[in-house]
Amino acid sequence: MARPHRQSIPTVKDILLQEPYRFEFHQAIKLLEYLYPKAIPFGETVNPFDEVVTVKSRVYLESMASDIYSLENVLLGAKAPRDNPPILNVNFMGIAGIQGPLPFPYTEMIIQRVRNEDSSLKDFLDIFNHRLISILHRIRKQYLISLNTHSPQKTEIAFGLRAFLGLGQRALQNRLHVPDRSLLDYAGLYWTHPHSAGGLESILNSYFHISIRVEKCVGRWRPLSKEQQTHIGRKGRWQKLGQGATLGTRVWDQQNHFRLHLGPLTREQLDNFLPIGKSFQRLQDLTRLYVGPLMDFSLIYSVENPPSTYLQNKSYLGWRSWLGASLVSGDNVNVMVNEKLNPTHI
Repeated sequence: MARPHRQSIPTVKDILLQEPYRFEFHQAIKLLEYLYPKAIPFGETVNPFDEVVTVKSRVYLESMASDIYSLENVLLGAKAPRDNPPILNVNFMGIAGIQGPLPFPYTEMIIQRVRNEDSSLKDFLDIFNHRLISILHRIRKQYLISLNTHSPQKTEIAFGLRAFLGLGQRALQNRLHVPDRSLLDYAGLYWTHPHSAGGLESILNSYFHISIRVEKCVGRWRPLSKEQQTHIGRKGRWQKLGQGATLGTRVWDQQNHFRLHLGPLTREQLDNFLPIGKSFQRLQDLTRLYVGPLMDFSLIYSVENPPSTYLQNKSYLGWRSWLGASLVSGDNVNVMVNEKLNPTHI
């Protein structure tokens, strides 16, 4: 309640009741359904008088600036407007009028009869106008998340987007540290194949709002098991040159590993992306869902103004502790953490 000598700010409901022409038609219907939650939604029944609102189309020959002309018969405090719903007069999609299919002489006749207080023909046409406009609203409501009465993650569109993400089955949903609803924005990138480094950068940069760059084809040595090593002799194996023979107990692999460069990061952001932070597992889940189980990756954090290490403060050895006096304000240092939580400094 406003204090004396001060005006209260009108609510959305007040604006809808006093100035309905300021609203788009479908949004006004949604607001009326919120005002009367126990009423039957618009277009969901055979009898229009049982619905939350009755829609009538104005008959006119001039151009109108808005979808809605007026809102009448609104009973405040009613839980459900049974047999006496609000009346919403609209300026579009009428059988008669400047936008209707009826010839203009019929429109002029209806206008003249309304002036003479005879609205029987107009009321008859409004029976069809209400049904046609309700069908239009149901179509828009089905394909626009903003008009759906359900939460966005429970709509049919969200169900289809989860299928593109590979999370269509219930057993696969809500298993990541990232909310499934946050993944819906990136369904197109996850669905498009083949996946690319640019697609992964777009997802991570958009989700975390920091600079993340992908370094592709980072080589590393991979050990060979004894069953895969070359042995010479009659009982040897993997002896064909160019087809399987190897020299040594390890091979150089440059196809299945990449790096993610994050930063520059502040001290607070660094703590958040370390294995002790909340964003570390989210980063792993987003990346793993995109690249699959066969690719390995490591993380490199570029830190702005790294803090000095003292015995009194809380530091994590190998992650955010630096020895020596060579670090000055403005320096950047790199912290490297692989996917299996083995931190090293470089």
